[in-house]
Amino acid sequence: MYNQTIIVSDSISIDELNSIIADAPAGADIILEDGIYNFSDSLIINRGDINISGQSEEGVILNFDLDNSDVKDAIIIGERSYEKPIASVSSSSDINDSSLSVDDTSAFSVGDVIYVQQENTHEYLTSKEIQNITKV
Repeated sequence: MYNQTIIVSDSISIDELNSIIADAPAGADIILEDGIYNFSDSLIINRGDINISGQSEEGVILNFDLDNSDVKDAIIIGERSYEKPIASVSSSSDINDSSLSVDDTSAFSVGDVIYVQQENTHEYLTSKEIQNITKV
């Protein structure tokens, strides 16, 4: 089976890139050419049947200016329909913790899917030894 390769340049708008991601055939490889990509809205990836990569690890830079955007997440992976905070962690958690405790479980039902969100601050990302981070 042939996988389609889609190559995009840094002149692409966020709306165009989101459309390419949404409309790409299953198995497609979307490659961002080396360059600086300046986006004013979120990059949305609602599927797991495509590959998105940069031409090189150090050559692709994504900049997000979300000051005028309703959403403040640079990259959204998955559907946002689940986003409804129903509980908070009762105390801070350490990096290697394998459990969380919540103060009130009344909002949970059997079969609920729970998503845990971690704010991707510069400090958090560097503590996970993620490379090529520029603090803005």
